[in-house]
Amino acid sequence: MGVFDKIGKAVSKAAVSTGSGVARAAALKKAEVELADLENRYTECYVLIGKRISEVLRSGEEIADVKVNDAFKRILKFDQEKAEKEAIIRELKGAASELSEAEALVAVEEEVEREIKKCRDLMQIGVDTQEDYDRKVAVLRNKVIHFKKLRSIDEALAKSLISEEEFKQKRAAVLGQPVED
Repeated sequence: MGVFDKIGKAVSKAAVSTGSGVARAAALKKAEVELADLENRYTECYVLIGKRISEVLRSGEEIADVKVNDAFKRILKFDQEKAEKEAIIRELKGAASELSEAEALVAVEEEVEREIKKCRDLMQIGVDTQEDYDRKVAVLRNKVIHFKKLRSIDEALAKSLISEEEFKQKRAAVLGQPVED
């Protein structure tokens, strides 16, 4: 047997070994996945049983199993902790919402002040009359005065609760200006 024959046999052996190793690894992986799926189905059933028992205990009925009663007492403590955490989250979300609304109002106020200054400049150089200035400033100030109402109208449009035409009409009515077509 020559060197090349020995190399050929070694390569063949390695290929067969590798091939069966890959097949074994694939079979192992498949079996592990199936086992994990089966364990998930067990867990779903246990959760369902636990929820049903919990419903019975919540209704005031007693169960003779001490371990179940102890576990249910812990659940009641968890209920209280959960309610406290949910209250904290609602409070923080509310504060964050109020903060973002306040930031938005400040931004609108700053924009309105810039626009009023432009209107004043236009009146001073004779482009607009006092009447034009008063009308434009009234509309601009309405953006601040009716800030929440305008945000509500914007939100209604974003949620497709009103049409674009209704949006324009409602916004124009709040601002005190004619409806633009």
